[in-house]
Amino acid sequence: MTIPGRYSKQPVDRVGSQYRGNLVGPILTEMDRELRRSRTSIDRLVQQSSPATAPTVEHRWAANGPFRVGATVDGGYVSPTNFSVAAVRLHRRTPGSSGSTIVDLNKNGVTMYTTQANRPTVDFSDPDNLVLAAQPDIATVAVGDLLTIDIDQIESGTPRDLAMMIEGM
Repeated sequence: MTIPGRYSKQPVDRVGSQYRGNLVGPILTEMDRELRRSRTSIDRLVQQSSPATAPTVEHRWAANGPFRVGATVDGGYVSPTNFSVAAVRLHRRTPGSSGSTIVDLNKNGVTMYTTQANRPTVDFSDPDNLVLAAQPDIATVAVGDLLTIDIDQIESGTPRDLAMMIEGM
């Protein structure tokens, strides 16, 4: 008979009885070691990728399907924070038959690439269809700045699916 509020001994199941004695100690010790190793690895990764040292993706524009020369492609992005442009990447999934595609990044309607030859450019023969563009001449963005992209030139043929991404710090 069980009296409310009092502990009564319960029968031990067969699985539990296998872990009595010397087996439980080494298992718990090894689990503790693994957890400490994992924690150290995670802490190291977090320190390496802290916001002060690692760029973050600020915005991504896309032109899906066949694209053409045009202004304000895929709308604009109003920056919610101040940041410096750390990288500009351009990817085109399907190349054209010749030439290159050139994209311009604008801040408040003015190109950030005052040196026009440095604009993000992907050639039809680029093997991975991805380029890390030169740093823009104007690399600072303030809260409220409007960022847009223009496609200034496209490859011959029917290039498809373009994406441009900016990373900031």
